[in-house]
Amino acid sequence: MSNIGEQIRRIAERKKAMLGEVVKEAVRDLGNQMIDNSPVKSGKFKNNWKGSVGTLDTDTSADADPSGNASKASIEAALENWTPGETIFVSNALPYAQRIEHGWSGGAPYGVVGTTMVNAEQAMKRAVAKVNGNG
Repeated sequence: MSNIGEQIRRIAERKKAMLGEVVKEAVRDLGNQMIDNSPVKSGKFKNNWKGSVGTLDTDTSADADPSGNASKASIEAALENWTPGETIFVSNALPYAQRIEHGWSGGAPYGVVGTTMVNAEQAMKRAVAKVNGNG
């Protein structure tokens, strides 16, 4: 039989792992919302969302992907490499991304990031429910 200290350590490790899964799930949810809410003229803006860990990804692509699947895959790849304590970035480095965020596009007149982050609390609740097997 293990001592109480060992039991507490195991519980803490499980809770830490669960918290990491909650963070990943919430970032995935919010990142996908940003991609899905991105205006689509050519699909270039939607294709330039990048996920990264530790440093901001400032690379851009000239390719168009109106589906947003490549951007979602980029976020997923970043989440696979993330460990708790590191900073996760979801960014779009196209030169006109700031203008879109400030209402430049009729396809997203209120921006993308700010309108998505309004849902952050709900995304966290959904993430907790999913990790706990209730979502």
